[in-house]
This record gives sequence, C-alpha cells and structure tokens, in this order.
Amino acid sequence: MKQSIEMLRGVSRTFALSIEQLPGLLSEATANAYLLLRVSDCLEDNETMNAERKSSLLRVWADVLEGKEDVARLTERITDLDSNDPEVHVAQNAGLVLDWLHQLPDGLQEPILTRVRRTTLGMARWQDHGPYVEDEAALDDYMHEVAGRVGYLVTDLFAWYSPRINERKAELMPLARQCGLALQTVNIIRGIPKDHARGWVFVPQTYMQEVGLTRDTLLDP
Repeated sequence: MKQSIEMLRGVSRTFALSIEQLPGLLSEATANAYLLLRVSDCLEDNETMNAERKSSLLRVWADVLEGKEDVARLTERITDLDSNDPEVHVAQNAGLVLDWLHQLPDGLQEPILTRVRRTTLGMARWQDHGPYVEDEAALDDYMHEVAGRVGYLVTDLFAWYSPRINERKAELMPLARQCGLALQTVNIIRGIPKDHARGWVFVPQTYMQEVGLTRDTLLDP
C-alpha cells in the first residue's frame, strides 16, 4: 500500500489528500482505481503521440483490463515515453498496479475493471472523433466518458463499503454522473489555453458561433 500511495501522490495534486483519509480497503481500492485511470489519462493526454497511436494503445489497455491481452502488450509499446513524467511512470508500471488490484476482494475488482475499461474505450472513441466538440450534447458525451463514469465508479466503491450508501445506490447513480461532469467542466475551463495549444478545443462550436468566435479566435483578447 505504501508504494501505491507514493505513486498516487506523484500524479495527484489534490485527490491523494482525500483518498488517504478513507478507511482501510476503501482507501486502497480508490487509490488503485485512480492509478488505473491515470494509465488511461497518460495514453489520452500524452503530447508526443498522435491520435491514431493513442486510440490504438487505449484499445490495447481496454483489452488488458478485460483479460484479453497481457499487460506487457501495452508496456512494451510505451517504453519510448519519458519515464520522468510521473503519469508515464504509472503507465509503464501498469502491471504492478494491476497486481495491487488483484489483491483486493472480488467485489471491488469487478466495478473497477468495468468502469475503467469503459472509460478507456470512451477515450479511444474521442481520439478517433477528433479535437472538436460540436455542441453541448457532444460535450456532455465527452465529459461522461472521461469523468461521468468515474462518478459511477466511486459510487460503486462507496456502496460496497457502506450498507447505508448501498441502500441509496439507485438514487445516487444519476447524481454520480452529474458530479463527474461538474468536475470535468472545471478541468476543461482551467485547461482551455493548454488544450488550445495542442489543437483541442472543448468549447462547443455552437457556443462560439453564438458570440462570433471560432476555434482560431477563441483566445483573442
């Protein structure tokens, strides 16, 4: 657990602070889920890879999570990435993170694998889609794939731990999605300049058209 927490701290600015405060197995499971998702994030966000390679690697990672591929099938294909980047370090040690997962009870492993795999496939689909968002519905779709499912995952884990939360799980799931969308909205707003510089604009085109902007003039004073 100590090694996973150290890895977690390397890639988390804020979530590690709260994850470490969770009790016992819930803390371990949430930390593990976060690290598995950071593997996906690394493949989606890396600035040196093109979209085609990202999409391919994300699908390999999804197959690994489903048990169709050995994790070496992924890690051997990303040895060229900069291991000094903490996120790359997590991805290159995906086998170790999976070993930690398999030490958890089965009731925790299944939702983690399912939600992380679906998130990963959603990321791959958006890499195929391209660096633009047509309208608000498309934005919600993107945010659901990369964050809304994370809301589901956290609810799964908390419901496993707490009978009281489990009793309200059906009520909480729609709210879990909205919580994920809210978190990702903050990330998108904060990252507009950096995303724009790498060619991605998550502001819906319909929003920009309403005020006479394009993706090229979005950041003009």
